[in-house]
Amino acid sequence: MQSQFYVILFALFAGHSVAAPASKTKPPPVVEVVSLQSQASVMPSIQAMGTLRASESITLKPEVAGKVLSINFVEGQPVRKGQLLVKLDDSLLNAELAGKEASVLLADAELRRLQELARSQQVAEVEVERKRAEVAMTKSNLSLLKARIQQTELKAPFSGVIGIRQFSVGEFVQPGQSLVNLSSSKPLKVDIKLPEGKAAAIKVGQQVMVRIDAIQGLQMKGRITAIEPQLDAGTRALWVRIVLDGADLRLKSGMTASVAIPMSATGQALWVPEQALVAQGGKLVIFKVIDGVAVATPVQSGQRLPGKVEITQGIKAGDSIVISGQNKLSKPEMPIKAVPATGAW
Repeated sequence: MQSQFYVILFALFAGHSVAAPASKTKPPPVVEVVSLQSQASVMPSIQAMGTLRASESITLKPEVAGKVLSINFVEGQPVRKGQLLVKLDDSLLNAELAGKEASVLLADAELRRLQELARSQQVAEVEVERKRAEVAMTKSNLSLLKARIQQTELKAPFSGVIGIRQFSVGEFVQPGQSLVNLSSSKPLKVDIKLPEGKAAAIKVGQQVMVRIDAIQGLQMKGRITAIEPQLDAGTRALWVRIVLDGADLRLKSGMTASVAIPMSATGQALWVPEQALVAQGGKLVIFKVIDGVAVATPVQSGQRLPGKVEITQGIKAGDSIVISGQNKLSKPEMPIKAVPATGAW
């Protein structure tokens, strides 16, 4: 009887096999990869920020004190070279002018009379020389007075656009007082500063592209017209002046400009999607696929364009690299399941 119980119990256990423990091995992460090909190099350029400058710009200031008699311009309108802009009161100077001119006439007449007497030896030659010096002094005083009268007329030194005046008719102005700005924007200039390391890469006559930040979509061509012969002592920067080709009435002196100075192209280049770059330990790495394993490879980057970066060292054409799924790669070397990247980059 007991032997039958053991036989039944054995049969029960034999009908139920013990389940094997589940495997703990995870499948390799799925990442997107691309195979790199050399592409035509994009022409590199030096980038700099600058400020628009008028071709000529001054602040009109009187050289003598006086009351403003007339204003002969319209604010914000063009004026021509030599145009009378402001006239100061010169009535006192003109009154003095009549006396100076009379003094010159009298001195000339006296000199002629003395010269006649000297020829007949009725006066000494020294008296003639004294009178000649007196005539010269009188004429000099007359010329000085005429120059002071001319200083009461403020004329445009060049053609341009007059600004907003800071004075009125009847106001008494002082020497050196700022009255109004005059600017000529034909052509406009752009002044930029470049690091000393770029000094050897630029030259006078070089073509540049200028983008005006305040006016969307406005780009203009220009050329380098002057390079400061020495660096700024404080910043070690190089001053460069650019003249814009053409004109646009929307442009104003003082606007910010972004300048691109093209350099020579370097032939073929290796470009990768921007998302392929990963920062690790202060370095840039790209996961290169070698025999089914993603290997973190340090690289050196070059130019940058929207969505892509030039790689100058670390990988080569023909390499396969990971461009999506790097967050799944927790180790410098990991087996992966590579799938081709979808879409263009």
